[in-house]
Amino acid sequence: MKWNELLNNVPKVTPNYNFGASSNISNLDVNYDIKKNIITFTGNVRSAKSGHKYFLKVEFLHVGPTDGLEEDEIMQGYMPKPSLAENDIKVSCNCPSYLFRFDKANAANRAGLGKGLTNYHRRTNRAPNNPHDLPGMCYHIIEFVDYLHSQGFIY
Repeated sequence: MKWNELLNNVPKVTPNYNFGASSNISNLDVNYDIKKNIITFTGNVRSAKSGHKYFLKVEFLHVGPTDGLEEDEIMQGYMPKPSLAENDIKVSCNCPSYLFRFDKANAANRAGLGKGLTNYHRRTNRAPNNPHDLPGMCYHIIEFVDYLHSQGFIY
């Protein structure tokens, strides 16, 4: 699934989402599996709203060893740079917003990572957070990917 497909569903599921919220990124780790052509970014995000620290993971699929690199970067052995427009993406976050809104839908659409919530049974009679099971992401993932983009890890 592409980044824009996930991003476009966020306002449909979370209509009051504030795209201007800022978070603090820490413990960034980048791994490139050249055999599987997957680049994985992990890190912690401290929520600007609640102050909680969440762990998240973003994987870009089908990343070639020279993708997004200039010739001199290839010669220096730089890690490839995945594209938000071209590479498929998988995401996960352990915040309640992601778990209760997008985890199940992302797993069904092959856009989620990890085990997720299994056999969750609602305990309230409130309307579901994502009644149409649209894949998407929480604002922590959006902030994390914006950070990766601004730091030149992705384009």
